[in-house]
Amino acid sequence: MNTPLFKGMEGVFIPVKDPELSAKWYEEILGIKPFYIEEEAAVMKIGERSQTVVCLV
Repeated sequence: MNTPLFKGMEGVFIPVKDPELSAKWYEEILGIKPFYIEEEAAVMKIGERSQTVVCLV
């Protein structure tokens, strides 16, 4: 099979106990900036040109 199965990824969901604390870790260690944070979830974009988001839930 020569055709790729995926052309991209829209979102990655990662279960965490504390989205706000986890978002700080992802920003400090991986450089991923929060897009928005609420009580039960944090959404972060991987890069300015990327459509992919990381959802900490």
